[in-house]
Amino acid sequence: MNVRILTLDELGPEHDLGVLVLRNLAHGDLAGIAHASRWRKEFQRLAPYGGLYAVEGDTVLSMVEVHRLHYTAPSGEFPVGGLAYVSTDPKARRQGLAHRLIQEILVRERADGMDWVLLWTGRSMVAHALYRKLGFEDVLSPPRAIRFVPSEAATTEGARLRVMNDSEAERLGALRERMARGRVGFVRRAPDHIARMERIGLLDRSCVLVLERSGAPVGYVILHKNMDGYVTWEMVAPESADRRALLDAIEATAAGHPVQYGFTPVELWREELERRGYRIITDNYGTLMARSLRHELSAAEMQSALGTTSQRFISQELDGF
Repeated sequence: MNVRILTLDELGPEHDLGVLVLRNLAHGDLAGIAHASRWRKEFQRLAPYGGLYAVEGDTVLSMVEVHRLHYTAPSGEFPVGGLAYVSTDPKARRQGLAHRLIQEILVRERADGMDWVLLWTGRSMVAHALYRKLGFEDVLSPPRAIRFVPSEAATTEGARLRVMNDSEAERLGALRERMARGRVGFVRRAPDHIARMERIGLLDRSCVLVLERSGAPVGYVILHKNMDGYVTWEMVAPESADRRALLDAIEATAAGHPVQYGFTPVELWREELERRGYRIITDNYGTLMARSLRHELSAAEMQSALGTTSQRFISQELDGF
């Protein structure tokens, strides 16, 4: 094989279909090279080289996209690398291509001053073993809360859910900033983060439901229909009374169906969820893995350094990479 390792900017139009296929294999996306370029323009969250791609002729055999994220640890805020869309063409698997790409990325990230590289994966995936071989360790298993909502769900007087309008993305961003204040993890976002996610096609406006009380937005939820029920990985309401009202509103929407909450809302609202009869699941399929680029650390030491087991840790749907 005459395999070349290219960066995002070194790819040509002849590679677009290959990137499209590999991204689709990784996450079911339908997005090629142009989407990665738009992501870099909107968020400035890709590494300068964008990612690495193993290419033979016009065929893209393997790829790893590389993000740059602001991370808030107990010791302070710093940038970290984030691996995404780790994917190999089925015909080119078991040839060490993804291993080769990630090894090169770790060298580049350390040279660029990064101390940490993170990635999301599934524990039962073949790739999980590859990441362990490369020094990554599991540092977080996001909790979930699941319940069948009764047909007659309670409501909060004067509170209602409605779809986000054109002018309030930054206002919702301010609510999220208030809730994230003083926390660790994926704390920092641009004020118009929600609007940017919608512009590049990663967020459907109809899923962003605003909790309104006395004519003003006091919280929001990103609520997805999932088969017979509803799922959310992002709920925001800085005030405790508004959190209860938001839960009431979600349950009223899901009345007679199952509902699942995940990530930070489960830890933040755990007592109220348990009071309502939700089953809390902490041993989940998905996991956040981390690799220190400066020190040899155990999984427990990484968790302590990154604060992923702290009750102050925050991670929600739109923090994904």
